[in-house]
Amino acid sequence: MTQRLPNFTVLMLFSISLILLTSSEGLYAESKAPKDSTEETSSFSWVNTKAPAAPLMENPVVITSLAQLEKHKLMNPTNPNPVPSGESPLYPAGYIYYLGPATNISASTDVIIDFRKETHVISKPIRTWHARNVHLIGLKMKLAAPKEGGVKKLKNFDGNSFIQFSNPYPRVPGGAAIGISHSHVLYIEGCDIDCNGNNIDAIVPSPNNSQSHADQLTYRKIVIINSRIRGFVGHNVIKGVGEGLHCDAVQIQSGTVGEIVLENVDMETGHEGLALNTVTDPSSPAFAPAPGSLTINNVSYDIDTRFIDKNPKMHQYPVALGTNVLLKNLKISNFEYRRLQGCNAETGVPYNGPHAILYADLYNESLSKYKYTYFVDPKHADNNLKALSGLKLIEGTVADNNLLANPMTKYAPKQYLGTGYKPDKPLYK
Repeated sequence: MTQRLPNFTVLMLFSISLILLTSSEGLYAESKAPKDSTEETSSFSWVNTKAPAAPLMENPVVITSLAQLEKHKLMNPTNPNPVPSGESPLYPAGYIYYLGPATNISASTDVIIDFRKETHVISKPIRTWHARNVHLIGLKMKLAAPKEGGVKKLKNFDGNSFIQFSNPYPRVPGGAAIGISHSHVLYIEGCDIDCNGNNIDAIVPSPNNSQSHADQLTYRKIVIINSRIRGFVGHNVIKGVGEGLHCDAVQIQSGTVGEIVLENVDMETGHEGLALNTVTDPSSPAFAPAPGSLTINNVSYDIDTRFIDKNPKMHQYPVALGTNVLLKNLKISNFEYRRLQGCNAETGVPYNGPHAILYADLYNESLSKYKYTYFVDPKHADNNLKALSGLKLIEGTVADNNLLANPMTKYAPKQYLGTGYKPDKPLYK
């Protein structure tokens, strides 16, 4: 044993020396697992050629964790409120994250919600009220309706009156996943917004009440890049059920905006995509001029079969626009869309013709009514575009696939969103 001890000692010394020689390499190997994932993430390059840069913030309110966001949690009342006895509301009561005067957010406040290091998934809607610039980065959201918003807890409208306790899909308070009132720029990037089968809009931007239409066109921008929006549902009038909310990935419900840009965005939905048609009837008290411009680049619109039922009267418009003022400033490139085939979304009548990229409400002032126009792909759009002479509607490629076609291109892969979002350039100091 005394003879074996030196051998053992030598072996130990050799092992220790080997560990010492390779310790830095060994430590590097231990840290290589996350490094590999970082390398994999950084190998996916977010290339944004159409979108403007993020807005410059002035002393912004910065929220980087769920704990900080929870400080802005407020109870959102039912809508309308109060609800007459025995009548169901349109939206349920429940908690939302509210950034407004009640939580010291004013019309001159810039807001940044940066969740790139936050692992929690948000389950409640986010609202801002009269903020200036709003920048949302790396959010992961999967909405959960409160029990008050469950199936057959709320009302629908059948065209003449409300049908109580008739909603076939759940709803969350306020009717939108992200409702942003802003006077300047709304900038959304690296976000994964899952409405999770709720009958609500995903993103609803609105102006500050004090803004004139001229100021809205001058200062307001909506930029959505490197993001996925999914899981919202809606329906037309169904006998005995009424009409559900017409839900969209992005919907302008009031006012107008100077510029809208979507780049590297995937929409997965059971309903509409971009409803950007403002109230263009000059006789309406809600009239607002059409947005100044719309740019779409690397965007997919994919019908998510999880949220499609047997009702044929489903709105399935990738893009719904306003007047020809908007169309003169429209650029579409690399836009793929896939929708249910075999029915007209308005009537439910079987339809085997080409499918629309754009659904445009062209207001004809002399006739005081709307003319419905469907723009298809560039090869078949000539007849529809004669009324808009000189308009170059589409640049780049457009694809129209049915549900049995190959999977669509994913411009915003889910593994690179939320905590996996690594922008190519620093976003702010």
